[in-house]
This record gives sequence, C-alpha cells and structure tokens, in this order.
Amino acid sequence: MIKIFGKLAVVLIAAPALVLSCGTSGGDTAILSFSLTDAPDTGDLTNVFITVSSLEVNENQDGSFGEDGSWKVISLNPAKEYDLLTLTSGVREEIGELEITGGTRINQIRFVVDTAGVSKDEGLTITPLVLPSGEIKLVNSFQVPLSGTLGITLDFDVRKSVIKTGEGTYILKPAIRVILDNEAGWIPGTTNPGAFVYLYKDGDYVEGIEPDAADPVALSPAFPNAYSSTVANETTGEFKLAFIDPGVYDIVILDGSAHEFFDLDLTVEADSPAPAGDLTITI
Repeated sequence: MIKIFGKLAVVLIAAPALVLSCGTSGGDTAILSFSLTDAPDTGDLTNVFITVSSLEVNENQDGSFGEDGSWKVISLNPAKEYDLLTLTSGVREEIGELEITGGTRINQIRFVVDTAGVSKDEGLTITPLVLPSGEIKLVNSFQVPLSGTLGITLDFDVRKSVIKTGEGTYILKPAIRVILDNEAGWIPGTTNPGAFVYLYKDGDYVEGIEPDAADPVALSPAFPNAYSSTVANETTGEFKLAFIDPGVYDIVILDGSAHEFFDLDLTVEADSPAPAGDLTITI
C-alpha cells in the first residue's frame, strides 16, 4: 500500500458534562480504553485497510474546552493494520489504553495513519485511498471520570468515509463518531436478508430529499444523513445497530432498489436494547 498522510485529525466540539465516576480529588487518575469499530460499506468493497502507528489525545488539565492542553500518546510499535470491514455489527478491536488525570476534558483525538487502501477482491488487489488536504470530522468532546476506567469506541463509518469518484479512484473523507461505552445502547431487529439498515435521529429523515443510491460525482453515499447503518444477516435477516448514543431514532430499510421508512420513535438508553421488531419490506 502507499503512504498517504501523517495525522488524521478528529476535532471535538463541546458537549454537556457527563455523570462522572466517584473519586477523591482532581489528582486521581482514570484509564481511557480505546477500541475501533465500523459501520459497513454499502457498495462493492470487501476490505478497507488502515495502518495505525499511534493515537494521540489532547486533554485540558482544568477541564475546560479548548486546544491549549497537553497531548498523551498511545504508540503502536509495530504499527497495526485494521481491516475496518471486519469490525461491524458490534464487533470492535482494541487500540490501547491511556492513563489520564481525573476530571480533565478530552478535546481532540488524532490517529497517525501510515498507509490506507481498499480492495474489491478480498485483499488480492489493493487500491490506495486519497485524503484531501484539511478534511476533518467534528464529533463531541467529553470529560474524563475522576477515577476508574472509561471505554471509548471510535466508529470509523466506512460508507461515509470512503467515496468512489467517477474516475474510479477512492477518496478518504473521515467520518468518525466517538462513543462512550457506558452511555451507549443498541438496536436489534429483523428485516429482509442482506438488506441495508439506515438509522436516523428522529425527525432527520425526509422522504425524497436524500439520494437512495451512492452518487460518485457528488462524492455522496446513499442516505448520507443517516446516523449509523448496518447490513442484515444474509440468511436470517437479523441486524444489530451497535454503539448508539441515547436518543430517539427511526429506520430506513433498503433492499435492492426498494426502500421503506419506518417512523418508529425508538428510544435508546444507556447499556440497554431498543428492539426494532420485524421491519421486512415487500419487494
């Protein structure tokens, strides 16, 4: 594979403070445990490889939001290759852990990615990804507990991040969600075997506004405003939308060229399922 860039930055914007675990003082330390997961590709890719040599975290000692804090680094030596398309439907892989001063605020997370590429034939032929200069994705910042361990899952959404152009090349436009494991729930359900399942925050989906197929000219995936997505089991039709922030959600099912919107008002709460039931559509 070809080296394409040095630092892939994920800039974090402020969010409401979270409920923190108990501790005795601001001098305590907490462990942040980082894992990587992915929402699946809805095109013809079989593999999306990234090789990560480090993960860098910016913290502010006074717990405020800003970019003048210090950096903590997880070094992967040797660098580790991840195939993102093996990390779907709730599967994730550990990156590493950091010890952070309790009560501080994390403002930025950066990957240092040495190489990246995609394959359409199970890894036999690899095409490099191209990263346009300055492309970043905004997500939410968070406060570090006073003590204890906090699991953090980084959802590298391939269908939004990897775009095929009209010329047959691939562009990487990073779209990464940061999920606090103790805040997240999940949505199980069933639908047409092999169908694509798109999750929308309640009120975000309007029929006919978004493309229901990928647009290589506009560099847009199908249903681009979906919060997350997955693919139903090819045999049973079962699906699981994992690592979902608390909120109210609806679902769009796409099977071939047919799609249907389900205005479910599913309420996701921390560490619990929000069953979607059977969402089979008629083709």
